[in-house]
Amino acid sequence: EMLAGPPVLQAKNGSQTVPFAPVDSTAGKISYSFALTVNGTLVQGEYQFLPFQISDVAGNEATATVLPGQKFTVDSVAPSVTSAITAGKSPAIYRAGEFVTVQFTVSEHLDPATMKIRLNTSPWVKMPCADEGENTYQCGTERALLSADRPEGGTGVLLELSDVAGNVGYANTNVTLDYTAPPVVDSRASPSPAGIGKVLTYS
Repeated sequence: EMLAGPPVLQAKNGSQTVPFAPVDSTAGKISYSFALTVNGTLVQGEYQFLPFQISDVAGNEATATVLPGQKFTVDSVAPSVTSAITAGKSPAIYRAGEFVTVQFTVSEHLDPATMKIRLNTSPWVKMPCADEGENTYQCGTERALLSADRPEGGTGVLLELSDVAGNVGYANTNVTLDYTAPPVVDSRASPSPAGIGKVLTYS
């Protein structure tokens, strides 16, 4: 039946009680929608809706009991890396034809499909991830390095981590790309000429 107006809807987590605002306060409706903007003042964790009073246009009142399971969780904390980001080889120097891999642990369980990990070359090289258990993930370049992947030298591995609540955290580390073979800048034999009994060396 038609209600006199929207009821006062609240939810509670421990000592914190938060009100929901009605989307439409027009009297005489049979249903109402409510909204709450999540911000940094809300306590993290699970909230349970509280029973609320409703009244019809004739002035009759009743207490509405919230159905079991009518609750929600507030999570406004971005996931973060809680360990060192370690490369798959040490020292972390990679040449053309190799795959760059990194491993790290984060503060909460994430879906690897939502991770955006890339080697910051030009063009970028994506690094898909696999769940190793206990919030640890291993990510590797989707293809082997090419000598055209630049810059050569120190190159960033960039991490963008998203949780189910939509919070996003960032981290980074560096690896070294080295495609250049070491040149021979000088060579000589000594002594030359070498007589009997002499030790001939080459460097």
